[in-house]
Amino acid sequence: MTTPDVAQPTGESVRRSAQKRSALFSLLFALTWNGKAGLGAGGSASTTPMGTSWEALDGRENDEHGASVSQSAVGLVGCSKAKLAHAAPAHELYISPLFRKAAEVCSIRFSEWAILSAKHGLIDPEQVISPYDESLTTMSAGRRRAWGQRVAREISERWTDPRVFHLFAGRHYMAALADLQHVDELKGLSVGHRLKRLNAMLREGT
Repeated sequence: MTTPDVAQPTGESVRRSAQKRSALFSLLFALTWNGKAGLGAGGSASTTPMGTSWEALDGRENDEHGASVSQSAVGLVGCSKAKLAHAAPAHELYISPLFRKAAEVCSIRFSEWAILSAKHGLIDPEQVISPYDESLTTMSAGRRRAWGQRVAREISERWTDPRVFHLFAGRHYMAALADLQHVDELKGLSVGHRLKRLNAMLREGT
C-alpha cells in the first residue's frame, strides 16, 4: 500500500500558527484578568481600560517584617488641619490621629506614598514645610477644581508609568481628584469608623 505524502510545514505556516496561538493566549489572559475584577479590602474598585481590577494588578511582596508591600501602588494621604506650631517634615507636621494612622498604613503597605496638601499640592513625606491655615473645606468650588487639576498634573509628572493610587482622604479631596484612577480606601466612613478601619489594617498587616 502506498503511503500518502505528508506535507511538511513551511516557515510561513509555522509563523501563522504561532501567531494564532499567541492571539488565543492573549484572549484567554484578558478574559481571566477581567474575571478577577472586584473590590479592594473595604475600598471601592477602580478598573483599568480593559476592565481589570486595579487590585489584580497590585503586585505585592513582603517586607522584612512579613508585611505586604505593594510595588506598583502609591498611597496618597490627605493633610489635616491639626499641625505642629513649627516647620517640620510633612509626615511629622500633621498631627491628627487620622492622618498619623493613614501615614503609618501607607509607610507599611506601599513602597511609595505622598501627601495631598491643600496649600502645597503633592508633597513628599520628608519635605520640610511650615504650618499653614488653608483647607479644601473652606475653598470655593472653583479653587478646589483648580487644586485638583494641579495635583493631577503633579501626579502624572511624578509617576509616568501605570500606577494604582490608593487614597486616604476626605470627600473634598476625592471630588477634586475624581478623574484619577484610584481606590478609595475610606469611602463612606465617618471619622470614627475611618480610625477603626485603619487600626484594623495595621493589625492585619494591611
